[in-house]
Amino acid sequence: MPVARRRERRNLVWSFAAAAIFLIAGVTLHITARQNRGDQQRSIIQEHLSLYNELKQIEAKDEQTASQISAYRNLWSKRFHYTEFFYRWHAKVPDGTMITAITLEGNRILELSGKTPSFVTLFTKLEESGIFKELELKGAIIHNPKGWDEFRLVGVLSEGVLDGEISTPK
Repeated sequence: MPVARRRERRNLVWSFAAAAIFLIAGVTLHITARQNRGDQQRSIIQEHLSLYNELKQIEAKDEQTASQISAYRNLWSKRFHYTEFFYRWHAKVPDGTMITAITLEGNRILELSGKTPSFVTLFTKLEESGIFKELELKGAIIHNPKGWDEFRLVGVLSEGVLDGEISTPK
């Protein structure tokens, strides 16, 4: 074989070898780039999934907080009526009258215990006040040697007391 032909053949082999190397390198770089892109996409998805889960936790906590706020508002509205009752009570009872125990359930007074300088005056003022729909003495009046009348009452509050409709000037 002539030298020129061998040179041609060698150049052709080197060209094919270089093309094969470039082809293999290109395919390898393409595969590596796809893997890197896939890794990046998985990383982004994982990050977004983490943020999504965190957002779901915040939303759940927000719903729980909203539920608690609603419960507190409901409790406050119920307690406000009781505060209104105490305001009206204070405006009507004789000076020196003290409540020692009270059990309220809705508009019912299951028990109201206390002491006053004069039970007759207290009971008369409470009956005239319009605060109570029903009012009864539970048990006996105990006349304390220190000048106090100890009492226990049960009754039902007037609807206007809970709605804030009955005025209570002293």
